[in-house]
Amino acid sequence: MNKAVVKLLWFSSLILALWPHHLLAEDLVILRGNEDYPPDEMHVDGKLTGFHIELIENAAKLIPLTVKFESIPWKRAIQMLNDGDGDALTYISKNPEREKHAIFLDANILTESHYHFIINNRRKSDILDNGKLKPLSQYTIGVQRGYDYSKEFQFLTFKNKIIFNSVKQMLALLNANRIDIAILTMAEYTAQKESIYFKYVDIIQPAFTSNASYLAFSIKSKNRNAPQLFAKAMTRYKASEAFQILKDKYNK
Repeated sequence: MNKAVVKLLWFSSLILALWPHHLLAEDLVILRGNEDYPPDEMHVDGKLTGFHIELIENAAKLIPLTVKFESIPWKRAIQMLNDGDGDALTYISKNPEREKHAIFLDANILTESHYHFIINNRRKSDILDNGKLKPLSQYTIGVQRGYDYSKEFQFLTFKNKIIFNSVKQMLALLNANRIDIAILTMAEYTAQKESIYFKYVDIIQPAFTSNASYLAFSIKSKNRNAPQLFAKAMTRYKASEAFQILKDKYNK
């Protein structure tokens, strides 16, 4: 580690040491969807873990404070964030409507999500033309509830769109040819592609869109200083060797 990085970490430590921690009303309640999103958020042997979970916990230790994760249905999680019934929500992308209720700071970005179309590989000849999707207007697509797939996606035209509550539910209909195509992030596909649900699933390259996933903080949270305080801790942690080790662990 060079002298400039060491000096930056020392200076960041000093700032955090002098920051008025007492202005936090209490430790943070972090909301999340109640599905597994490997490798970012998932249960292993009954314990919640993953890249996002460890990133948030490690940044929180630098403040220091503790965080409590609450896993609930996504739609209700967003409403709780809007109402201030939780301090923050993980794995949420930014759009104008959400910015009315939550604070999105670039330092609190958790990961970059790359969205891909997936298909039942037994239907390649029906759906692909020289490795590319034929006109999308002829297909029924499966998407996951609560996902914001970017502005680009809003302008795409499909025969029909079906919204699912989970990846497994969506893949079941893809494998049964009840839908023609679906959407997954590359992270979701990479983490689960060896499972039985992905036996007949192929991912289409390249990604059709990408966006950032945030730890967004409720405007109505009692912990009004939490967004900036957490951003400082995230900046410090992301400059450390420990963060690179964490990225390597989850193939980021």
